[in-house]
Amino acid sequence: NIKAKDAELMFKIIKTAFSQRRKTLLNTLINNNIIKTKEEGKEILAKLNLKENVRGEELSIEQYAKLSEFINI
Repeated sequence: NIKAKDAELMFKIIKTAFSQRRKTLLNTLINNNIIKTKEEGKEILAKLNLKENVRGEELSIEQYAKLSEFINI
């Protein structure tokens, strides 16, 4: 059972990640104004032990839940 602090945000991130599947997750989140800067995105991915070039389809639901906890829109 997945628990996200903000389920609405988590699903927005997932939808965005899969909207541009040929791009990296970092670039997709920046292009859609979910993450403001590349530096901020790199820090968040590092906290989750994810590579900068990870693509949206590589993350688990649990990883999306954790990712949503680090993002403030």
